[in-house]
Amino acid sequence: MRETHTVRPSGGIDLATAEATVAPWYHLVETEDPTTLIVDLSDVTFVDSSGLSALIRLRKRATAHGGRVLLRGASWQIRKLKLLSITALDRTFPEAHLPAERAAPNGRPPGSDGPDDQPVAASPDMWPDARA
Repeated sequence: MRETHTVRPSGGIDLATAEATVAPWYHLVETEDPTTLIVDLSDVTFVDSSGLSALIRLRKRATAHGGRVLLRGASWQIRKLKLLSITALDRTFPEAHLPAERAAPNGRPPGSDGPDDQPVAASPDMWPDARA
């Protein structure tokens, strides 16, 4: 049975830690075959280009297995640096600013409608605590 899994890394995801951090997630994607893998970034303090690259590879691997990866709970440090928008990955992971604890099992905000493979944009009014 395919279902949603959530992983919650902490600290930095950078050149020194990226591969070791995501390796278990690759294994999870390949063995558990989740419909959705939510990466809760609430406790992540830093992401560099190696970390972003690892997340993109994870997304590609999940997509190849018929699943998807959603980033959630990006910390204010990551949002403040505009890391995702500078790299245009805010289009790949549009839900990264949403709080992880509010993610529904389908990976969309509670009460949203739409096909499972389409992220639903949230307005600041829906998520008052997610404003940058």
